[in-house]
Amino acid sequence: MYKVLEINEGIRNWELVKFKDKTKFAFQCYRLILKVLNLLIPNFLEQGVTIVKQEAEFENFANLDIRVGEITKVKKFAEARDDAYKLWVDFGTEIGIKKSSAQITELYQIDQLKGKQVLAVVNFPPKQIADFMSEVLVLGVYTKSGVVLVGPEQEVKKGAKLG
Repeated sequence: MYKVLEINEGIRNWELVKFKDKTKFAFQCYRLILKVLNLLIPNFLEQGVTIVKQEAEFENFANLDIRVGEITKVKKFAEARDDAYKLWVDFGTEIGIKKSSAQITELYQIDQLKGKQVLAVVNFPPKQIADFMSEVLVLGVYTKSGVVLVGPEQEVKKGAKLG
């Protein structure tokens, strides 16, 4: 039997969850780490703390396929644990339209997103989030107010590669 904390709304609201399945336990541990980081990062930013990760090799970056896509469709993701949108992003003829789940509701309304160009990692394996298969990771920057999407400064061709 494996046990891990489940943090609900805020660090003070938690419960101990038990798992028999090692995979579900590992996934829950990963979710816990992400939730704790999401709670701590805004506080660190307010205090001027810089979080630096372990040094990466250029090959790590070169393995990522980061492309420009245009958001063509947006829906509220009611089934997600945290507030999120379902996005459909068009990466042009080579890659096509891919789906993504994005926790960007603090700073973006649905009508602001359609037609917006964003950068996304297109070569991660798909990830099941509730009843939705997220196929790409749309990139954003954490701020005190919420996540700010990353995109080109000027309009570029769909599918253009960051490099």
